[in-house]
This record gives sequence, C-alpha cells and structure tokens, in this order.
Amino acid sequence: MAELSTIENEYNGWYDYSDLATASTPISITGGGGYIALTNDGAGAYTSTTYKPTNDGDIWDVATDKFDFTDLAVGDRVSLRASFLLTTTSVNTEVDVILDMAQGDAINYTLQALDHNNHKTTVTDDPMTVSIDFYMGNAETVANPAQIKIQSDLTCTVKVVGWYIQVQKRM
Repeated sequence: MAELSTIENEYNGWYDYSDLATASTPISITGGGGYIALTNDGAGAYTSTTYKPTNDGDIWDVATDKFDFTDLAVGDRVSLRASFLLTTTSVNTEVDVILDMAQGDAINYTLQALDHNNHKTTVTDDPMTVSIDFYMGNAETVANPAQIKIQSDLTCTVKVVGWYIQVQKRM
C-alpha cells in the first residue's frame, strides 16, 4: 500500500498561497476600468506547498503574480479556489472574476469564474470565494502563465485571502 501512496503523491497534490500584503493595502478597483490582476505575495501564515506533487515546483510565482503551469502536461487537471474580501461603497456593485489563460500566446483565452455578481448593498470585507476546474488542453496553456483578474462596474476594493490549487496529473 505504501507504493500506491508514493505514486499518488507523484501525480496528485495541492498548494495553498495566503496573501499578507493586501490585508493592509487592499487592491483598488476602478469602476468600469476593465480587468486588473489580483496579487498574492504568498507570505500569509497559511501558505503551504508541502503537499504539492513530488518533484514539482511552485505553481504560483510570487514575483510575477502569475500561475506557472510548466510542471504540468497536456491532460492534467487543476481545481482552483480563490478567496478574497470585497468592500463596496455603492449599492448594486457588479463584480466579474476571470482566469486569464495562456498569456502572451496567440491563443490567449479566459475562463469565467464569477459573472456579474451583484452586491445590492454596500459591504465591508464581504467574503467571496470563486472556484473553477479546468484542464491543460494544449501545449500553449501549459507553457504560458495565467492570472486571476477582477473587474467591477463601480469602484471597490479587494483584499486577497489566498488561493488553493489542487493538481491531478495523468498517470
């Protein structure tokens, strides 16, 4: 049974990146200003990469604030959960969250994580979580970075709590 466990650790794992910086300096979202990238310094108390797949590097690059899928292969699956705290100052604030994939490549595409989430009242540090499952469908997605991006129709701020990423590799 130990042999199966070793094999599972080679092909399955998870990462948890907690942010520290935005707790004191939230990200400002200009209403109608388009998508901006969410940052995560990985310096939060709950950051853990202990259980990542054996021999893999980090999947989140704290220097670039981008996902690095280069240790994955076409056919591998990823589950991503991003948590943040939203503060709005206007009623009926709509928020969208996307995963901007294969950045820098001609096939650059987006996956919708949250579509037109409407906050009818003003909120302070409203906990929000978005989850998205996807697979490495082509070499361009593996070779190029990705970012979580957010936009709002009205001005608001975001504090990143962190992201949890689960990886399941093809055996």
